[in-house]
Amino acid sequence: MPGTSIGLKMPWTRRQAAQNGFKIRQLPIWWLAAVHFRDAKIYDLLTFCIMPNHVHMLISAKRSDASLYRILQSLKSYTARESNALMGRSGAFWQHESYDHVVRDDAEFERTVWYILDDPVKAGLCKNWRDWKWSYVKEGLIGL
Repeated sequence: MPGTSIGLKMPWTRRQAAQNGFKIRQLPIWWLAAVHFRDAKIYDLLTFCIMPNHVHMLISAKRSDASLYRILQSLKSYTARESNALMGRSGAFWQHESYDHVVRDDAEFERTVWYILDDPVKAGLCKNWRDWKWSYVKEGLIGL
């Protein structure tokens, strides 16, 4: 288990998900860039998955001065502003509350990685997690 890892689930607002016929393919390309931009600077990005109504991430804080609150605030602020601009709207994009959980041991770490990777399969969006192009797992993290 690399360092202290934190599992995150960031849902966007129900209003946002329902408005303007929201389509997942409108946003993920630059979301990938935003998530990867902070990788190895503020956090180690271990895995993530962009779903139609939320985003999962598993990260390990890179710097001791980088609090979870500040990491989320920065990421959510930037992605909300850019998402709204791309869709020609304004207002809240992310729900105020995000789910976060400190991963406490190796077994929980492995369960969390597979929970994130298997989410699109469980949702019926693909048959194998590798087929979901909006998922990422750090090379060498899991034995494939």
